[in-house]
Amino acid sequence: MMSQNNTVQQFTLRGEDGINDEWSDDSSDSEECRLVASLEVDQRGPYVEGKVMGHKVSFLVDTGATRSTVRSAEVPKLPLSGHTIRVVGVANQYLTNPITDPVQVEIGNFQGLHKFVVCDSSPVSLLGRDLLRKTKCSITCSNEGIEVQTNSDDEGDDGQFSELETETVNEEYPLITLFPMLTVTDLPAELQGTVTEKVWDLTGKEVGLIKGVEPVKVQIKPNAVFPQVPQYHMPQDVFIQVSQIIVDFVKQGVLKEALSSPCNSPIMGLKKPCGKVRIVQDLRKINYIVVKCCPIVPNPAVIMFQVPCDAEWFTVVDLSQAFFSVPLHEDSQFLFSFKFLDKVYSWCRIPQGFSESPSIFSQILKKDLGSLELPFSSTLVQYIDDLLIASRTKDDCKYDTIALLNHLGKNGYKVSPKKLHYCQKEVKYLGHLIEKGSRRISKRKGDSHTADESTDNKERCQDVFGNGGLLSPVDPQLLDYLHAIDKTNRQGS
Repeated sequence: MMSQNNTVQQFTLRGEDGINDEWSDDSSDSEECRLVASLEVDQRGPYVEGKVMGHKVSFLVDTGATRSTVRSAEVPKLPLSGHTIRVVGVANQYLTNPITDPVQVEIGNFQGLHKFVVCDSSPVSLLGRDLLRKTKCSITCSNEGIEVQTNSDDEGDDGQFSELETETVNEEYPLITLFPMLTVTDLPAELQGTVTEKVWDLTGKEVGLIKGVEPVKVQIKPNAVFPQVPQYHMPQDVFIQVSQIIVDFVKQGVLKEALSSPCNSPIMGLKKPCGKVRIVQDLRKINYIVVKCCPIVPNPAVIMFQVPCDAEWFTVVDLSQAFFSVPLHEDSQFLFSFKFLDKVYSWCRIPQGFSESPSIFSQILKKDLGSLELPFSSTLVQYIDDLLIASRTKDDCKYDTIALLNHLGKNGYKVSPKKLHYCQKEVKYLGHLIEKGSRRISKRKGDSHTADESTDNKERCQDVFGNGGLLSPVDPQLLDYLHAIDKTNRQGS
């Protein structure tokens, strides 16, 4: 029961048929107003009318939602905090949504500040457990219908908490689950406000789309037989993550559902050391039937000589999911199809595992970088999707890095902030540790080879040159030798 000075304010509960039943605060002898709406079993609801920043919002009461959400269509010009949060949708897929600054909210007789998750993909705004707890709402279901009560007083908490202070939030709001996410404010101070935010892949799942690039059309050998390779078995934990990745790729336009395809190349989920999974596709049979273009990916042995000996400050930039940022021609998409959960999917971007992807991407990026002018004339080194800036002074490195990042963002590329090594005196690049006047191999875990060991056997030479597009550490003393061998082979062919 509630006291007279803590009565329930007006609520509107709506069923799907659009009929409104309103109950308002009554000044009679009754101590409280009982809010009861008769809803049919197949109707949605209940809905609660509230206000956010003075705008009327219809909230669907959802006890299954950890956080309350609002749609920008109902509340325009929402102030965003710069933070994001991972949310799990109804299909068990992970999405990334922005979080607002504390905004004024009125629900019943509760008035205060609250941070909402902006979720425009939801058809309705949700009144989740955070606001239900804050407004001290009670929901009672009976044969007569659904009863909603709020017992909040004017001195309720204002809901101001930091999304990054997980332990504190869990203690004060035990029903709230937070997923710590990288934000723009986690970047080096020099890059905040000076670099376009659209270049950053803050979630590790965002895919760019390079501007002004013609979709890649793949040529097929005459009389080629399209492969139909059955899907491999996946462990359950890998299967779940792969399904989430597919949903996210479809949303971003990297994948699309297809009615059918004469080709099927199985996908796999490879676990990273952190436990996350990335999708790879076995495209060996597809690579066999396509016409190979002339590879122009530079030899890593030659790349290392582009680093000036007098450079003292370095930045390494890693482009996120680089190949997926190159569009694939619609006529070629069927080649890279796969079947998953009885659905056929085709790539809309050039996939990883395609033998021509490194060469195609390298050409496109090289062309885009050709129009970049670094203001302090640092040296820019490119190896496929790995970029290195080598500068004589720290300021040169700083300002040329900013120029590079803005240029990449302008052209539709995405950069991983977690893998950005910004203005450092020693960096790791192409398996080498580079510093002023020195480069040395970075010893891999479990690699017992040393610089003095022989590389005469064929397997070791293959390891040195790299396998599958991945470069292994190279002994600096062998660079000239390998370069000479490569030059001789090219002349002989």
